[in-house]
Amino acid sequence: NHETPLHYASREGLLPIVEALTSFGCRMDLRNKSDATSLHLSARHGHTEIARFLCLAGLNINIQDKDGRTACQLAEINGNTEIVQLLKALSMDNRAVFMEQLISTKQPLRRIKLKLFGGNNSGKTTLIDSLKCSFLNSFFRRNRLTSSKKTNALANRKSVILDES
Repeated sequence: NHETPLHYASREGLLPIVEALTSFGCRMDLRNKSDATSLHLSARHGHTEIARFLCLAGLNINIQDKDGRTACQLAEINGNTEIVQLLKALSMDNRAVFMEQLISTKQPLRRIKLKLFGGNNSGKTTLIDSLKCSFLNSFFRRNRLTSSKKTNALANRKSVILDES
């Protein structure tokens, strides 16, 4: 059936083995007898974390199997809606929009939308909590008007405190 260890691990839901194989340089785009990649197999069998890992590792999500079906279509046929949503979010149409947002401009960004992918224990919660606590504010550039208003407000506040004493 021409299946590689990566195909087998993806079909059986063995995420640690998939991670190990890809870290050792295993080719992810190899196809089995039915022209399916490891992403096709993980999508068909409902292994969301493996599908997410393979996508983030760079596997092309638009590859078609022998019957002309993509991994997204196989996930949809088999009722794996979480994988369908993931693959649609990472499709080439959306990828162009995300890449366009990364291009630097001379105008400041009013709002940044952060999309985080990853499974449990990947650090997403810690990052979000840090952002909520303003821990990372020192890394971001402030608007000149905003920072000068805050400086003036602090100076006025100090002078009021000094006058009262």
